[in-house]
Amino acid sequence: MLRTYKLKHSINKGKQRKILNLLKEYRKVSDEISNRQWRYFYENGKFNRDLEVNSIKSKLSKRYRQTAQYQVVAQLESYLGNRQNEFKDYLKNSNFDKETKIKLYYINRYKKWFYQSVTMQNSEIEQNIIKLSRIIIKNIFKKNRKPNPKFCNMALDAKVMEITPNGVKKVKKSEKLKDENGEFILNKSGNPKVKTYTIEKEIEKSSYDYWIKLSTLEKGKKIYLPITTNNYFEGIKGDVSNFIQINFGQDIDKINGDLALSTLQKIDYNDYKIDICLIKNIKKEEYQPKIDKLALDLGLNNLFATNIGELYGRNFSKLLKKYDEIVSLLAKNRQKQKLKTLSKKYKKIINKIKAYLKNEINRVINNLIKNNRPKEIIVEKLNFTSPKLSKKLNRMISNFGKSIIEEKFESIKEKYGIEITQINPAYTSQECSKCGYVEKKNRMQI
Repeated sequence: MLRTYKLKHSINKGKQRKILNLLKEYRKVSDEISNRQWRYFYENGKFNRDLEVNSIKSKLSKRYRQTAQYQVVAQLESYLGNRQNEFKDYLKNSNFDKETKIKLYYINRYKKWFYQSVTMQNSEIEQNIIKLSRIIIKNIFKKNRKPNPKFCNMALDAKVMEITPNGVKKVKKSEKLKDENGEFILNKSGNPKVKTYTIEKEIEKSSYDYWIKLSTLEKGKKIYLPITTNNYFEGIKGDVSNFIQINFGQDIDKINGDLALSTLQKIDYNDYKIDICLIKNIKKEEYQPKIDKLALDLGLNNLFATNIGELYGRNFSKLLKKYDEIVSLLAKNRQKQKLKTLSKKYKKIINKIKAYLKNEINRVINNLIKNNRPKEIIVEKLNFTSPKLSKKLNRMISNFGKSIIEEKFESIKEKYGIEITQINPAYTSQECSKCGYVEKKNRMQI
């Protein structure tokens, strides 16, 4: 189970500039890779993270291009998974006949919308139904913006960087290989085969906890990034993975309040701040369920209501309403002055709202688990708004709040092994467990 932790760094301006130059090139390459992957998808029905990258013209090394491709494909697969769910919802509300629906569900389940032929139960699905599935998924794509690698962060593995703990230096060693008789093992050229490996050598400790050796655009010129941990990070049991995330946010103190923060192309890379995240591989905790199932109803006055009568996150909307009044007044005043809504003050309030949402959602779900210890959590589709809040805040809560809940559910699934089941209340128990087809005869007891 992998967990990401943002840590303090002491990277000087010269190194930051090299990282930002790297980011520019990384984003260009990622955009080119994304275009290639989509072309491959429409031709072959799937993405391929092993496509050749040598033909991409870039200052980035081949290793960086491969790393970027892995990251892009992971994002695209996640995007497809979400569109797959929307395809399923579309079919539930459609008027197709039963046989057509079953075949469309099957195509969608295995993401075979763009396959030339699809076989179900030893018989080929008709071409007109495969074409119909393409039309449906293309319409769904049009309604949902595809991931844009032009704004991506960097997820880097051991191909392009190396993490070293404080007081340790990694040294490469090599030795000639010998057989059982002590004779050198020769390669095709007649020279002894050489084995290369890395050993850790103790050195004098610095004031930092980790050093990250990072490849740059300049061949052979790597930079070292000093990282400082904290008690929280050190207190979590687990091994540090040789994988990092370098995230880029805008330094709001450097940005003119009248500038729309969403138009990143207009912002100089000097306005970026760099965050370094380390990854820990955490062992799954022992968890003994007390009950089989816990059903949750999502709301705003009370964040969650359970099927056993418990209410969690009471008066959740009160603070949100106060924030909403502040945000609405601020936006109104700026509009009167004929200024763009997005300002330094506006951005800070939005960040406060997001921090409140994240903390409250995590706190409530932690208490739910602690008090009930369920084997499975059943929750209606994550969509919550309130007529008491403005459209802007409702949109932000719906999008950001949904992503936080989904992340938390994924976290407890990995941490405790709790099964998470999302249902559409209109079709709670009529869905086929194999393909997703909705049929009254499929009704199950929940």
